Amino acid sequence: MALIETFRRQGDFLFRNRSYLPLVLIFAGIGYYVYLHLNHQYAYNASYFIGCFVVSFLGLVIRVITIGYTPKNTSGRNTKEQVADTVNTSGMYSLVRHPL
Repeated sequence: MALIETFRRQGDFLFRNRSYLPLVLIFAGIGYYVYLHLNHQYAYNASYFIGCFVVSFLGLVIRVITIGYTPKNTSGRNTKEQVADTVNTSGMYSLVRHPL
């Protein structure tokens, strides 16, 4: 049971801080990129790194747009009972069931 409790606490922490985690990863990636180029220790193509960064940033933009255009009372963290008044079928949710 201790392992289950640990997983629950870690999951709750990540859920509460899910808005900030992408920012931490972006800054860590930029810092690592700068570190490698200042020390000339990169053994890969820079265009590959930039491509990966662009794909990651595009995912972050999709997340921001999706959250920004979500109407009120259409989503929530359902742990015990339904908290949404209606199903969200507008914006990104009209194209994909779970865009986040």
